[in-house]
Amino acid sequence: MRSFFASLAGIISAGLVVFVLEQLGHVLFAPAGALPDPSDAQAMAEYVTSQPLPAKLWLVLAWSMGATSGCFIGTRIGQGQALPAALVAAFILLGIVSKVMAIPHPLWLTAAGIFAVALSSLAGYRLGLGPAAPRQNSS
Repeated sequence: MRSFFASLAGIISAGLVVFVLEQLGHVLFAPAGALPDPSDAQAMAEYVTSQPLPAKLWLVLAWSMGATSGCFIGTRIGQGQALPAALVAAFILLGIVSKVMAIPHPLWLTAAGIFAVALSSLAGYRLGLGPAAPRQNSS
């Protein structure tokens, strides 16, 4: 049962971090005109493509920070279990895939996001384990 709640807490925290950072990105990199209608996939694809490089990198950062924080929280609550961190990572990766399928993103952005989330998930898990115990000399 602990794994379930650890996974749920990690997923919720990851989602909140991604949401907050993406919203901040919309403020930092506000478009010149009005945002396109989200139901118009073609207009949204053009909007994403027209975004400056820092805005695209900010998106990768948002995904990465969400993965790190979610995996950290899942690992801490799960008392070092790897399953909650793995489920958080899978949740973020599925989010990236669903977003890319709904609104086409540049291929490099998708690849960078997946790579960054994989590394960030591992980092969050390792941080969640806490400091390593000091080694004892067997002399």
